[in-house]
Amino acid sequence: MSRGDTEELRFESDDPTPRPAIVFGLIAVGLAALGFMFEEARAALWIALMPLSWAIAAAITNPRGMRGSMKGGRITVENPEREIPIERIRGITATGRHLFNRSRPFHITIHYDMDVLTIPPPSNMTSDDLFRAINRVLPTPLGHVAYTLADHHKQQTGLFGEDRVFYFGALPTQRGANPGKKLARGLLLATMLTAIVYMIASYVVPVSEDRSWRLFGWGIGVTITAGVLFLMSLANRNVYGVKDWGHSGIVVSPLGIALKQGDIEGELVWAHLQAAELRPARAPRLLRLKVQGAIIDVPDIYDRPISAVYEAIAGYFEGPNRLAMGRSFDEDEILEL
Repeated sequence: MSRGDTEELRFESDDPTPRPAIVFGLIAVGLAALGFMFEEARAALWIALMPLSWAIAAAITNPRGMRGSMKGGRITVENPEREIPIERIRGITATGRHLFNRSRPFHITIHYDMDVLTIPPPSNMTSDDLFRAINRVLPTPLGHVAYTLADHHKQQTGLFGEDRVFYFGALPTQRGANPGKKLARGLLLATMLTAIVYMIASYVVPVSEDRSWRLFGWGIGVTITAGVLFLMSLANRNVYGVKDWGHSGIVVSPLGIALKQGDIEGELVWAHLQAAELRPARAPRLLRLKVQGAIIDVPDIYDRPISAVYEAIAGYFEGPNRLAMGRSFDEDEILEL
């Protein structure tokens, strides 16, 4: 889908079915019904309270539908109301984008300033069409080139021109890159709150002393465990095990690859690259580069999806992996990215 910057592109997505909320709600109802059948109403209600809290959390965190448009160098959306100039965008990620199945729906996350906007799969076009339309108008590079790669990038663009050299810098923040984290955090928070209710109930509700202490101890254990997991989900200090990931960068040119990622820094000509693989293939989160005697894993921490990094590499790399993937890329298609 090719559109000029002055032509308006409208996209919209419907409210997705809250499947996790429905499943947890049915589990809660089923547990409560079983308790009443066996005349253990009080125990059944206490047991059903946990999946009921999960159902509420899943309903609250369920993504909402969105309507928006792209025109005149800015993206405008409703619910929530945002207006984002293209020049303020610092990254675009596509969770679940399948390289060879372009009809597959996926979420698109736009990173701008230090905030994010996640666009659910649109209903009036494919997710891949919307991703490519947005990506096509973004400048390259999106931000500053990593200082360790600046000279190499300048040299390559001087030799081949900006249209034939691709730069991928680190995202300014990892927030919003995975919409599933919002649901996971909601479930953890609901678990903590429900466990606290159990602890309070062990004192308020008249039960035997033995059951009271077991309920209290169980509540403390669940609260501590869920709290630790919740705090871990908020931490992004060492993304994918990459130290100082914010200064990472990749340069892809007709001569090869230059990479700065944690402790890895260097240049690789195409003749030394044996294979490039996306893992997992259905929803890639990792690009694996194979060279003689070594494997370099490139995680999905850059300002374009890892699948886009692979596409740029596939446009220049002539190796056995290109044939193994069952797909070749011509130059016009790569430049369209």
